[in-house]
Amino acid sequence: MKSVEGGEKILFETIDILEKMGVPYFLMHGTLLGLYRDQAIIAEDSDMDIGIKMEDFRIHLDEMIDVFSAKGFRVRPISKPCKWIRTLWLYKYDTIMDLMGYFLYKDKRFCLSQAKENVAWYHSAKFFNSYTTLTFKGKVLPIPNDTEGLLAEAYGEDWRIPQSRKFVITKIIDYWSKVKEEMEKKYFGSIIDRTN
Repeated sequence: MKSVEGGEKILFETIDILEKMGVPYFLMHGTLLGLYRDQAIIAEDSDMDIGIKMEDFRIHLDEMIDVFSAKGFRVRPISKPCKWIRTLWLYKYDTIMDLMGYFLYKDKRFCLSQAKENVAWYHSAKFFNSYTTLTFKGKVLPIPNDTEGLLAEAYGEDWRIPQSRKFVITKIIDYWSKVKEEMEKKYFGSIIDRTN
């Protein structure tokens, strides 16, 4: 991330747009960790992260692409290794924002990595069943109800101690290939593919 100021600007503008559109969302990954643990954006983080349940992501996808583009964001829909768009990469204020669709599979929710094909960030689905909020610079933001449990699952029991490197322990390599058929049928069976 180029600057914490850029991170704050893209975060606040993104959530304002999502809220006006009625898109349910929640903070995730380093954004959630920093705002919950430090009440600040982690300066060393490479991007900002917002999660959206895939069932909501698919419903609002076309509108999100159109609205963020109209608001001056560079928008790059990401599909690989999935045939269908499952993440929106947004760029503004010299900062990246990832809007990640979270699939439900059995008792897990997962999103797919932007950097490595078939790597999934994998979490217990129970963390996405209810939400609470935190307030950052006067803005009330939704977070998973058991945020501490989610952070422990994702970063380890010592998540409260800042680390010198980014480390998420819940990634699963080659995950998409194992669930591809079921996920594509469940989420994408009747939706037109905008990547073609």
